[in-house]
Amino acid sequence: MKTLIINSSNVVANTNNSVYRYTFPAGAINFNNGEKLSLGSVQMYYSTFNITSAQNNNQFSYIWIDGREISITIPDGFYDISSLNDFIHFVMVQQGHYLVDTNGNYYYFITFVINTSTYSVNINTYPISLSLYPLATYSLGSYTTAQITTSSPVTPVAWSIPTATVMPMVRILSNKFRDIIGYSTGYYPQGQTGYSTTVPTTELAQATITTTSNTVFNGVFTAGSTTMTCTSQTFTTGQIISSSNTAQGTYITVGGTGTSFTLSQSALTSGTVSTTAFSMGATQSPSYTTIQTFSSTATPQVSPLSSFVLTCNLLNNNLAVPNSLLYSFTPQANFGEQFTISPNQLAFIDIQKGQYTNFEVSFLDQNLFPVSLKDNNLVILLVIAEKDEFKM
Repeated sequence: MKTLIINSSNVVANTNNSVYRYTFPAGAINFNNGEKLSLGSVQMYYSTFNITSAQNNNQFSYIWIDGREISITIPDGFYDISSLNDFIHFVMVQQGHYLVDTNGNYYYFITFVINTSTYSVNINTYPISLSLYPLATYSLGSYTTAQITTSSPVTPVAWSIPTATVMPMVRILSNKFRDIIGYSTGYYPQGQTGYSTTVPTTELAQATITTTSNTVFNGVFTAGSTTMTCTSQTFTTGQIISSSNTAQGTYITVGGTGTSFTLSQSALTSGTVSTTAFSMGATQSPSYTTIQTFSSTATPQVSPLSSFVLTCNLLNNNLAVPNSLLYSFTPQANFGEQFTISPNQLAFIDIQKGQYTNFEVSFLDQNLFPVSLKDNNLVILLVIAEKDEFKM
């Protein structure tokens, strides 16, 4: 018997490390009928991403309580449900879609949670209103000023805690991300049994936002403070102001007496500001007042790869599809870890008669599509047996 070793030096360029070519050092080799090949062992790292743009499973969106739909693009990588939950929270921090209490605790209103009892993924959405989250205890999150590359729109806008209860919702698109979490295309919450199935508009989504513009006023910032005095109006807790002279979405956190009020942040330390006040109200139909929990309707395929299939173009396995099938195995480690496959007994397969200067070994998935390996630091041991060795 003869043994051959294939490693990273044999990788074929532009194949995502899925094809390895071995060139016989002595030149062309003749194989006759009866000679066979078997896999001796494989040592490799589990480095195949489960979410990629190539697999069309890297996008979903959520609709915030102000009606804006935030489209999320997940960077290529390997994600479990916990890291997907962390990623959506990362995007929400970028967008400023969270609250912070007086103790510095963050509050998110969409979560992805694995449900081990039912072998499913739960999507939880939480209602937001001033009565549930009073401004005396909770403040709005600060959105990033840098350009956002993982979600769209890339420029966040100001929002305000609504007086009426409004629920954010997750939108599962018509792509393969739905297979990852086991959900059908749709809005969550919306279309749930017993509720309206009206598809929201692109502009306002499920939440209907009413903005009432008050008259333009002139206010004066007191130097070194966030106190502003207006000459004309009184304001209600939870209103926002917007002006070219202030940061977009400077929030009124405490309604003052008469014409004096306090801002959560200020763009100026002193001076006169001409601005417009908005009384933001939001209604939602159907109306939700409690936490909404949804569960997978199909088995989640968190990792689309369930098995590696090894093929070799030397082989002629007439009973198999493909006829170049060499071996099949499941990953025996967590993502990023090394594992070894060593068959208990060598399974020899006929080599096609002919003359060869080289041959290739390829990694496919269980559906016989090429697999992308991020790490080609591997060793494949092959065993070749001649016809006479089987007679012995």
